[in-house]
Amino acid sequence: MIVQDRWGSETTWEIYDALEIAPIASGGPYTDLLANGTQNNSVTLCLPLTFGNCFTMRIQDAFGDGMCCSYGIGNWQVRSPGGALLITDVFQGVGTLAGSSDNGGDDSPNANNPAYTGHEFCLPKGPADIEASECGIFNNTLNNKVYAAQAPGTGKYQFEFSDPDFGFRRRIAVSQRYVKFSQLQTNPLVAGTHYFVRARRDADGDLSYANENWGSGCEMGLDATAIPGCGQLIDDIGSPTHSCGVTKSFGYSDKVWAQPVLGALQYRFRFAGSLDPDGPNGPLTPVVGARLITQASYVRVLNWATYTLLDGETYDVTVEVFVNGSWSGFCGPICQVTIDNPPAFGGRDVEVVSTSDVQLYPNPVNDGNVNLVLNGLTGAENIVTVDIYDVFGKRVFARTIGTEGATQVSTVLELGTGMASGVYMVDITMGDRKSAQRLTIQ
Repeated sequence: MIVQDRWGSETTWEIYDALEIAPIASGGPYTDLLANGTQNNSVTLCLPLTFGNCFTMRIQDAFGDGMCCSYGIGNWQVRSPGGALLITDVFQGVGTLAGSSDNGGDDSPNANNPAYTGHEFCLPKGPADIEASECGIFNNTLNNKVYAAQAPGTGKYQFEFSDPDFGFRRRIAVSQRYVKFSQLQTNPLVAGTHYFVRARRDADGDLSYANENWGSGCEMGLDATAIPGCGQLIDDIGSPTHSCGVTKSFGYSDKVWAQPVLGALQYRFRFAGSLDPDGPNGPLTPVVGARLITQASYVRVLNWATYTLLDGETYDVTVEVFVNGSWSGFCGPICQVTIDNPPAFGGRDVEVVSTSDVQLYPNPVNDGNVNLVLNGLTGAENIVTVDIYDVFGKRVFARTIGTEGATQVSTVLELGTGMASGVYMVDITMGDRKSAQRLTIQ
């Protein structure tokens, strides 16, 4: 069935057998309508089985804008003799809407996925129909499942999610009659897109689905408002957590902040070095590769020991989040962070103190008091300063400690009970040496 838009004279279709030498059935063009709208054009076909029982359908729009959506909500469907839906699509004409002129309005084959050469279907349909209760639901979350009907066989099923307009076809084999959206972690589905879903089962236990027929399917999708979007650094020049296009120091207590995502269990920061056009190996010689940092917090302290960020280098920083069992991917905007370390203190380099020389306990803190022990002092550090910052970079505690030439200092930081529960950064400066510690308050 073809549901044409106003310009039916632009729409044609063809069905091919396994040899794909010439079409064994075709239709269109159709009559134009006087005004924007739709019209059904149905035809019943008896397809020859000379070269097997599997076929490929292709549909074209001569103008390239498809049958949807400016001039009517058109679509097409192929159904079995019993009326089961085998394949369907709201044909939007990717030749125009997807920015590709290669297709000329043909939704298959598709320039975005050359391996996707048509809409395949076999007769008779297989028994693993998508459950009717799953159909037409477009507010799914990553925790939802798609069920196929129980079918005889080994219990192994293969599901297919396709978006023909953009040449997308994703198949996944599972050992039960359902698949969870979060299982599609590589080449994941895009929230807000309508996908046609169908399934087939491994009847003979050979772990191959090539000789199995797809059951009937239907359209469904993920809710764009329920799935977290792409992560990114905070880009708000008026905020103290502004982290996009900034200059920071590395090896001390400077931080960058990502946009918090509700329900996110982890954040992954990607720091990609720039390319040197005058490098020794010619144009675009990498200065430094990408550094990935994964953590539970959306605040990243620019201080770690391996593959450190380089002074004077500008990095492209992207963020992805792990929520509802799936990573979002590095799909958000790129922010640049430039590393510019401070000059030497009094002509001497700033040294990062070994963590073994600094003790903070108890950690977590329950009663507002934390013990600070500093070892390895040289005797020249007459003053030690302690600054504590919350996750927004606001200083919430400051204290100066006189050492009087001692090589070890032990004191109690009286934080009080008014500080909110959470993770704080403790910056300790000992003359020309610094230390950054993490402190948790319960």
